[in-house]
Amino acid sequence: MIRPDLSVITNISLDHTNLLGNTLAEIAFEKAGIIKPNTPVIIGERQPETDPVFIKKAKEQKAPLVFAEDLLQTSNIIKKSNFLQVDIYQQKETLLKNLKLDLSGSYQLKNIITVLETVESLRKNGYHIPEDAIYQALKNVKKLTGLQGRWQTLAKAPLIICDTGHNKAGINEVLHNIEQTKYQTLHMVIGMVKDKDINGVLQLLPKNAHYYFCTPQLERALPSKELAEQAALYHLKGSAYATVAAALNAAKEKAKKEDLIFVGGSTFVVAEII
Repeated sequence: MIRPDLSVITNISLDHTNLLGNTLAEIAFEKAGIIKPNTPVIIGERQPETDPVFIKKAKEQKAPLVFAEDLLQTSNIIKKSNFLQVDIYQQKETLLKNLKLDLSGSYQLKNIITVLETVESLRKNGYHIPEDAIYQALKNVKKLTGLQGRWQTLAKAPLIICDTGHNKAGINEVLHNIEQTKYQTLHMVIGMVKDKDINGVLQLLPKNAHYYFCTPQLERALPSKELAEQAALYHLKGSAYATVAAALNAAKEKAKKEDLIFVGGSTFVVAEII
């Protein structure tokens, strides 16, 4: 048996439903499998459908459980250049001020709470993690880990941004970031794989964008023509392209300097252009 020092579960959304289940509670049950006996567990977000599942499993395993969002909050949120700046506080007491995150998507505000509560748990378990290390690490996540594709700017004039969000929760966060971005016309290069909640994602996408449907190069990919046909049911208009590169090139040709081109819908789509 794996014996971790602690277990961490972030947000739960409908994803990999063919393997994990068709409801949030079913998916949470599978995720709760990482909760080990007498081992602290940190849950990133509270959700009415999933909280009872985690609480029950933690009680069975006699594992101390905390919900990070109950303990830590964010404030004074500012986007500066390629950074997201934020203060972290607990019960109105500021714990970290002017914390800079090089992962600048708004959903990182949820992740950072989970990360910092994890750090606190590790400290209680004997790990030495100085405050300066937290500042430096979160400011240099991309460099330290090689992580890419999280609300990443690829070019300017026109602005091209990609994001690997591929389920309803991820797409909602993408749309929130798009709303906060200045542009004249929105161009969406979108591709998906067959085992995702395709209709759930399509119904969220903005109807006033120009769409370039594409097929990522893997067996599970949903052919772009089929994706375009399903998208049309939700009044999303655009053309189908055989590859991600062809779709992106078409968007570049049509977009003006003041426009925004977003690339996403699947991690595999993003992987082909970065």
